[in-house]
Amino acid sequence: MVNSRVVSMKTADFNNFLLKNNIHVFTLDDAARILTKDKHYSAIFLARDKWIKKAIRGIYYTPEASIYGIATSIISPSYVSLISALRFYNLTEQIPNTVYVVSKKQHKGIEVNGTRIEFLKVKPSLMYGYAKVDDAFVADPEKAVVDMLYLGRFEEYALEAIESGKLNYEKLKRYAELSGSKKIMQIVKKVVSEITEEPDRMEQQTLSRAKSGLRYNLLIAIKPKWAEQILNGNKKWEYRRVAVHAEEGSKLILYASGPLHAIVGEATIEKVLIEPIDLLIQHTVKEVPETAEELRRSFEGKRIGCAIKVVNPIRYANQITLEDIRKEIPDFKPPQSFYYVLDGTPLMKTLYRRLIEKAIGKDDLDKRFEPAKALLSNMSSDELEIVAGLLYLMQEKGLNEYDAELKLHELKPQLKLEDIWKGTNTIKKLFLTSELRDKIMGELKDELDAWDTASNISLKGSA
Repeated sequence: MVNSRVVSMKTADFNNFLLKNNIHVFTLDDAARILTKDKHYSAIFLARDKWIKKAIRGIYYTPEASIYGIATSIISPSYVSLISALRFYNLTEQIPNTVYVVSKKQHKGIEVNGTRIEFLKVKPSLMYGYAKVDDAFVADPEKAVVDMLYLGRFEEYALEAIESGKLNYEKLKRYAELSGSKKIMQIVKKVVSEITEEPDRMEQQTLSRAKSGLRYNLLIAIKPKWAEQILNGNKKWEYRRVAVHAEEGSKLILYASGPLHAIVGEATIEKVLIEPIDLLIQHTVKEVPETAEELRRSFEGKRIGCAIKVVNPIRYANQITLEDIRKEIPDFKPPQSFYYVLDGTPLMKTLYRRLIEKAIGKDDLDKRFEPAKALLSNMSSDELEIVAGLLYLMQEKGLNEYDAELKLHELKPQLKLEDIWKGTNTIKKLFLTSELRDKIMGELKDELDAWDTASNISLKGSA
């Protein structure tokens, strides 16, 4: 309500007062207080003011008012909900020609500036989950979904919003419980569980750590023919039937299933889409060798699917077999679909170490470099990645140790210089003498080419 008092106004003064005070929707009582006149005089005054429009008896608005602001001023308390709220948050492509308002009071529908406003009555206990946004009260998207299910309106769009992956599922489940409807709780639980379904214990353990902000990678099981298509650049998207939580820049590590049973390469994750199947296929099918019909069959029985966009695929010069991995991790089990693998975990350390061992020559490490072998086995995944990057810069780019250190820091500023310096010392310990280092590094060309991409170092054509 407006409490300011102004003595005797012209319409221009009155309008300027509204603008200055950001008053876009107001009542006849508000106008009487501003004008310091009775309601009869104020009603006549407003009728003569061509800038002011009347929504219903006693409710007025200015051209600055939004239709949502007008709609939620008719009854108090009330809020915009259902598909109107989803549209407000850009969670649906539907453009409703009606604004749906939820309130604990009954009111007939009205029309304002060609837009229909419909009021839906709910019990007082359901008046939660909304907030003021600009000049209107609007439901949280999660509450809009619960209202749609509760009122039986636009249920297909409610499910589509849940499946979009853009809602806060914990909030959605809490709002469903507050509704008191077992039917709504069951629907929400079922659909959310389909989306957030986690394939195995290893994923569950690492996902909680990944959500804490640590970088994590995906080790996926994939048929050899599709792994080959990714590695040769023909397949830009990899699909999963359950939602994948991955950040840009993480690694997608390819475990080729039988008959290979080996990690054959990796790529960098650019983005992840979680969408209804038809929309997912429409957005990705032009960049994969599969046909739209083949993709639909692979998602049979699912309403939503997941697609992972990959870039910079690299083929390991030497595959890392299941036997190689189990020498380091005896109880390792290949993924059925995918694992989350955090940097620094035994699997990532094994991956980096095996690549470097195969590049240097495992026999040389066994026979001639026992101290170097011990050093290598105790290195962290970060240390291994730094060593690989420095090797690439010195061998392929011809940089000396000092320049290689500076270049690596420039390319990967998140690395500390002191850690890079330690990497240079590690290389000296690994190779013992410059002559021996040069001899061994001369045999590393293929593996170092792989590390150009595997370590996310893009130096093609640079000095």
